[in-house]
Amino acid sequence: MRAVRASLLIVLGLLAFLGALLVPAYVRALDPTVVRRAGVGTLDLLTEAQQQARQDRLGCAELLAQAGVVADVRGAGDTVQAIQQQARSRPIPAVWGSTDSLLQQVLGGGAGGLTNAASVMDVVLPEGQRAAALEFLGSLRRVDVFELLKNRRLERTALFPAVSSASGQALDSAILLTGLLIQADAMTPRLRREIEELAAAANRGYDSAPVEMVYLSITSLAKRMTWDQLVAFLRPIPSVAVLRNLTRLITLSPADVPVVFAALTLAPSAEAVDEFLARFPKDGMRDLRFALGAGKGGLLLLLERQEAIHFSAVRGWLGEVPVLGGVLGLFASLAARSTFLALLLKYLLWFDGAFCLARAMVLLTPPPAELERPYFLKRSSLFRQQTIGVLAVVLIFAFGEPYLARANQRVEPLPVLRLNQTGTTLQPEVP
Repeated sequence: MRAVRASLLIVLGLLAFLGALLVPAYVRALDPTVVRRAGVGTLDLLTEAQQQARQDRLGCAELLAQAGVVADVRGAGDTVQAIQQQARSRPIPAVWGSTDSLLQQVLGGGAGGLTNAASVMDVVLPEGQRAAALEFLGSLRRVDVFELLKNRRLERTALFPAVSSASGQALDSAILLTGLLIQADAMTPRLRREIEELAAAANRGYDSAPVEMVYLSITSLAKRMTWDQLVAFLRPIPSVAVLRNLTRLITLSPADVPVVFAALTLAPSAEAVDEFLARFPKDGMRDLRFALGAGKGGLLLLLERQEAIHFSAVRGWLGEVPVLGGVLGLFASLAARSTFLALLLKYLLWFDGAFCLARAMVLLTPPPAELERPYFLKRSSLFRQQTIGVLAVVLIFAFGEPYLARANQRVEPLPVLRLNQTGTTLQPEVP
């Protein structure tokens, strides 16, 4: 009879351990099953890309579809090809954005030699295009744009050669392009106000490096994007700091442009994306790709929890078993709704499993001999078994929780490289 009870307890203990392994919940991490479950039935990348294409934002649609390719979304490659085919059939190059974009209205008249332009910076950089942009911006009655245009007179610059120098085309293009973006309402009021304050400070003789960092970020984005992509990228960005951080990531890894763009498009705020990538500089982009592939719900869960994704090989193998996969799906739904309840269930199962195995070992142990019975404390046996269960839970928590002792991985901003510019300018000898 004792052997039967012990066998039953062993079976129950092993089942409890198996159930604990199937609960996809961690204290400081997310399980991919939970992220995938949160994305079921929500907006996916390809649907958003098709909506953007129907609204004549083919550049945005292409980046979203490319993000789907990176995230291994089924059918993303065909969607990219369809969008590119639609872009080739348009009467204007894709770099201009929609047919009625501000860039097309202001600079489209002299675009005869710009049919092969691949980015916005290729459009703005030629001298004739800059002259047209300056004439348009100069006719506006906007204080913020006026402060930007006054930056063209700066003689002592930190990052760019001055506009009046022989190499001033880059800074001139960046200033004019920033003015066009402000006029196109491509920036939040806070971001626009911060840029205006930095430009005004430089005009009053203060350090020009902060506003030049903004121009550098705009230039870096404009070298990689079309007009509609650039406008859509900037619209959710709330501040200069977020703009600088996200641009830095894109500059270091240009292949991640579709991922960052898609995250900004589907995320509730750009600050959440920036915070997540700052917290996890090593694996943050990988986790964003996975969450984007799961759908908008998975991305929202990832950014709300601000936790890295832990890929468990054991749970992935167990999830492929048909019956266990269904149980894993139920536990994943619970973990997506409440991490606390999922963790409570997980560690109760670990405790129950350890307690059942400890109880079974007692039943399988031979009874004490006649001389040992006076020294056997029968009443404390249950307490010892419960203690074993608690110790097992503590050990599993200490060694089984990923990122429990994770150090701060936040990336510190890079130092600004300052070039000693003199007050004099170099005048070209040839026109």
